[in-house]
Amino acid sequence: MVEIKPISPNEASNKRISNINPAVIQAVNEILAEKYVKGRNVVIVQDDLLKRIRKIDKKLTSKFLFENKQLDFEDKYEAEGWDVEFDRPAYYESYETTYTFTPKKKKN
Repeated sequence: MVEIKPISPNEASNKRISNINPAVIQAVNEILAEKYVKGRNVVIVQDDLLKRIRKIDKKLTSKFLFENKQLDFEDKYEAEGWDVEFDRPAYYESYETTYTFTPKKKKN
């Protein structure tokens, strides 16, 4: 019998983010490239991101993206030097859901 070992939090995160559709990453990259000014934050509105993803791949529906956690890409970008903050309104609030990308400060 083959022994099955539990995975670490790192391994679980890596498996999850490795399954993110390339169109999602392409859309985020395009928006970051358009909006980024050195040293400043970039705010991406989730609805704008969804439109960009669908422009890249019309087969990707919002339902698919949400059900398959395709918009949970923060760890992938944090590994590349960004701090990513996801903010969505509570049920009693009404503002747009956003991702805020901040370049990580270099450690001395």
